[in-house]
Amino acid sequence: MWNEVLVRGDTIRVGDNIKITIVGFIDGEVRIGIEAPKHVRIIRDDARNQTPKHIKR
Repeated sequence: MWNEVLVRGDTIRVGDNIKITIVGFIDGEVRIGIEAPKHVRIIRDDARNQTPKHIKR
């Protein structure tokens, strides 16, 4: 597992076409932004077995 300390505005890349950016922190929670091709499925690990209520891309 990759482990790193990041701050707001930091971006990491996964491969050539996926970017994950730290957007901010609110009450101990982290907000991230993910840019990826449309064919890449993005889902939280704890939500994998749930039916999505809506998908926002």
